[in-house]
Amino acid sequence: MTKSINIKVDDELWTSLKKYEEINWSGLIRNLLRNKLKEFKESKKFNKKLALKAFKNSQKLLETKAFTGRLGVDAIREWRNKRK
Repeated sequence: MTKSINIKVDDELWTSLKKYEEINWSGLIRNLLRNKLKEFKESKKFNKKLALKAFKNSQKLLETKAFTGRLGVDAIREWRNKRK
């Protein structure tokens, strides 16, 4: 079963749309919604490349030994205090 969505447009936009009656505005908007939804769903998926990059960056940070002998919380607190 199909459902309907109603939208409101101002007079200026309505007049402009009416100039192009050969365009299936419903179909166009439906496709835009479908594409935007797909884009949104893709952005919510686990990004393996991004996770791998973050892991490699954290490994580099660990190799600097900046956190040797202390907790990450302590390092964060130290840097916050340095900014004051």
